[in-house]
Amino acid sequence: MRRITISVAAAVLVSTLALPVAARVDGGCGNGQGWELQPADAATLVDLYPSLQRAMDEGAYDFALLVEQIDARDKNDNGSVCVKDPCVHSATRSGGANEQLRGFFYFVNAVDDNAAP
Repeated sequence: MRRITISVAAAVLVSTLALPVAARVDGGCGNGQGWELQPADAATLVDLYPSLQRAMDEGAYDFALLVEQIDARDKNDNGSVCVKDPCVHSATRSGGANEQLRGFFYFVNAVDDNAAP
């Protein structure tokens, strides 16, 4: 059962990180909906986001997968990505009502700060 859970968690991570975002400008996250400009560095992101820390600690996925996914998000290779913790964002927008949201318990979204070709 644990293997299935880990496999599903890894699949959700991959699909979550690939979600598109409205138009952005290079060097910023233009839509302002909870996205923060961060270095495209997996170790830094694990330090900044409790969801990622939890996932590493509990074995939901490993660091190598996270490195691969973050590298793939930085499409313009400028060393920056837009990152959002959907669980924290949802709780903030709901005035705390969604604090127990578990749908994104181990995940953050990450996209390039300028995904245009």
